[in-house]
Amino acid sequence: MKIKEIKVLIDGQEMTFSEEHILEVNFSDEKTELGKSVTNNKFKVNPKTINRALFVRKRKDERREQMRRLIQEAFFVMDANPKDYKRPFKTLIPEKTWDSKTVFELKGEAVKQGGCIGDWVRQALEWAQRISNGKGTAKAWKSVCNDSDINDWFRMVLWKNGSAKIIGGARRRNISVPMSFVSNLNYGDLDSLNGTVPLVILYK
Repeated sequence: MKIKEIKVLIDGQEMTFSEEHILEVNFSDEKTELGKSVTNNKFKVNPKTINRALFVRKRKDERREQMRRLIQEAFFVMDANPKDYKRPFKTLIPEKTWDSKTVFELKGEAVKQGGCIGDWVRQALEWAQRISNGKGTAKAWKSVCNDSDINDWFRMVLWKNGSAKIIGGARRRNISVPMSFVSNLNYGDLDSLNGTVPLVILYK
């Protein structure tokens, strides 16, 4: 039976959830905010609409400043490669239906989902879009950089050196870190990752 999708407008951003996920959130013992615990959620990013002025000033909070610098670096790469990075896209966190996969297999899973694996530039642009959508308020910065990420699983992205990294937290594994958390570990194609899904980039 095909799982229905339900679209919800949250903070001016259209989110798509599976019907199964809506039921899970509403009837779970855990109290979570709709839109934070994610299964098959798509987030729209349009780099041309991001308010880049929000990321000029240095932040006192260490986590926010670390992410701000990464976003500024992503802006530089985007400006140098506009055909690759300035067009709108969506990020997708797919449902995990496996125990573990290698980095190579997770890249393939992103293709199966109809897109490609996300890289650090597009991930940074997603974080920038979230803060821009929130008009750069302290609440918007806090939600990305300081609040615990309650996505179910870690996300895998390709990093600057060509290796893979995992980002964010994993509620199902009781790992409580912000969604902007970036692991210090680097993984190669043959490394196996548990509790991890690919960050999928969609252009359709």
